[in-house]
Amino acid sequence: MVSEQRWKELKYSVLKLLMVEIASEEEIAERLRLNPTLTRRLLSALKDDGFYIGELENGKLELRLDKLDLSEINNRLRTKLIGKRLIFKEIVDSTMNIARQNAGYEGLVVIAEKQTAGRGRSRKRWISPGGGLWFSVVFKPRTAPQSIPLVGIFSAISIAKAIEACVDLHPRLKWPNDILIDNKKVCGVSTEAIFEAGETRSVIVGAGLNNNFSLEELPEEIRNRATTLMEEVGHPVEPIPLLCKIFENMEHYYETFKRGNTGRIISDWETLSMMKGAEISIKSRIGEFRGKVISIDECGRLIIEDENGIERRLSTGVVETIEILG
Repeated sequence: MVSEQRWKELKYSVLKLLMVEIASEEEIAERLRLNPTLTRRLLSALKDDGFYIGELENGKLELRLDKLDLSEINNRLRTKLIGKRLIFKEIVDSTMNIARQNAGYEGLVVIAEKQTAGRGRSRKRWISPGGGLWFSVVFKPRTAPQSIPLVGIFSAISIAKAIEACVDLHPRLKWPNDILIDNKKVCGVSTEAIFEAGETRSVIVGAGLNNNFSLEELPEEIRNRATTLMEEVGHPVEPIPLLCKIFENMEHYYETFKRGNTGRIISDWETLSMMKGAEISIKSRIGEFRGKVISIDECGRLIIEDENGIERRLSTGVVETIEILG
């Protein structure tokens, strides 16, 4: 009987071997000193976890981290709404565009293996190579426009908690919706709303999570500010369990949001945030200044006390520096 920890170690050993060479089942078993039955079970489990392991004409196996196998997601997903309707594309310009075209379907998730024109907050370009998790989710909350930013915030919380649960890392949130590991960005979340007659019709949340690719896939100028989950843990991360946990967390927080329990969302943001109590410099529509972060409010605005002791609530802004106070 193989223990859970040993099972994980064996799966990672198979992944690491297939990352550097193409090998048959027999060669994997021989190199890792495993019996054929256990080797077959490990490969099957990896496919169930969402890894694409293709068989070549010569019978050897090839691991493709730039491809996703989503066939298991419906069996694993424990939601009633989020992700029950799914659109999967190998290559798109942006998952946000497809989600906008299907914005009437609440809970719809659009996932792509690659994006050619991925965009983050303020429509900035988001580099989206194969191996990442690029997806958009459609929400249809009955909420005032000023509360929409909180949808992006609870989505960022959902992703951070999923990473913590599935990968045993400790991500932190940077307002409004960035997720960092050791001060390096691993995920960005953007929010776009669709209005009709002054009312919120749909809110689309787009997320780009750097999962299974090396930093060499990113432009050189951002490599010192970014990271990937694979880079942090030293082996590829199972995409299906991670995606399912993200969508389950999103559904939980969406229900919390619809019940009006913004206090729970604020409290969880404070727990995960790297900014509460920190001194920051920020550029916003009302100018550039420094202040101490108090929290966020029920609309997702950042509450800070500026250098003159005046409380300010910011709905948008770019945080330039963060100084953790001792």
